[in-house]
Amino acid sequence: MANIYDGLFHIMIGEEINNARRRNRHRIIQRNIRDMSNPYELPEKKFLKLFRLDKHASRELVNELSNFMEAESRATHIPKHIRVLTTLHFLGHGSYQCGVGCSYSFALSQPAVSRCIREVTDVMVTNLLNQWIKFPNTRNEFNALKQDFTEEFPLFRNLVGVIDGTQIQIIAPPQHHEIYPAAPY
Repeated sequence: MANIYDGLFHIMIGEEINNARRRNRHRIIQRNIRDMSNPYELPEKKFLKLFRLDKHASRELVNELSNFMEAESRATHIPKHIRVLTTLHFLGHGSYQCGVGCSYSFALSQPAVSRCIREVTDVMVTNLLNQWIKFPNTRNEFNALKQDFTEEFPLFRNLVGVIDGTQIQIIAPPQHHEIYPAAPY
């Protein structure tokens, strides 16, 4: 009886070892796909649709953020440009992290996507926020900002700021249609 249990035990252990080897081979293949892929080889229109920035702007952002990002130290590291582009894709589409990792051959797991998003957004907030987002500090600055927006966008009164978000196409009204530019997306 003990021999039967020993035999079953060895079969089960053997299957587990084979499954672990299969998973490891799959991870290596996925990592090779990720590391060989170059999203900058995509056509500009496809790149813009995926990442919501053109190639030049995304390279500038990668360069700006690279100084503050963690070094690529592990053998399984994710290149910095892939980490930034993964985050841009997620922020630009608001999709599930798992879908982001599977898109454009990034071959990233959901936890890896989550780590990318966390690192890149932390670096953005810590190091770039104050360079790009300015809030008025005094009542005079606030009023000047409101006046500037009123001059720029006369149809919108008391506007003090805008957020670049999802762009939807609208039919421009017959009057003042020139102030409704077509969205590039």
